[in-house]
Amino acid sequence: MNKEDILALADLTWEQFRTNEWSHLYVGRLNKGIPIIKLTNAKGGHAYWKMDDNGRRFVYKITIPNWIFAQADEFQTYYVVHELCHCIYGDHKTLFKNLEKSILAEWGIEIEYSRAYPKRLYSNGEMVYESWREKRKKRNKRC
Repeated sequence: MNKEDILALADLTWEQFRTNEWSHLYVGRLNKGIPIIKLTNAKGGHAYWKMDDNGRRFVYKITIPNWIFAQADEFQTYYVVHELCHCIYGDHKTLFKNLEKSILAEWGIEIEYSRAYPKRLYSNGEMVYESWREKRKKRNKRC
């Protein structure tokens, strides 16, 4: 994917939030703002929201690191969805994970968690991503 693909993915995902099975829990936030996405050389992603100066609209700001362009498309999709989910829920608790899983499923991606982040990602039943921790565990078991 390229920058335009990432931004289009974010727009489509934001629209998916409106029709998602969990939308009744957070629809008020969606109607108050749209995310501003910035691609940078940051080490990691970041998402947050605040009220504008008039106190009427949420301002959602998301940072996506440029290094994701070296990753598989499925991982890039996961990363964008993950950061957008932070516009709705600031933590990694159950509601966040339910929303993230549901949106990823709409993109044909399943996630297996290791706490807050993916242990593995699957597309069409095939593993497309495995965390470095899981790879290290496998390597250590062989020794």
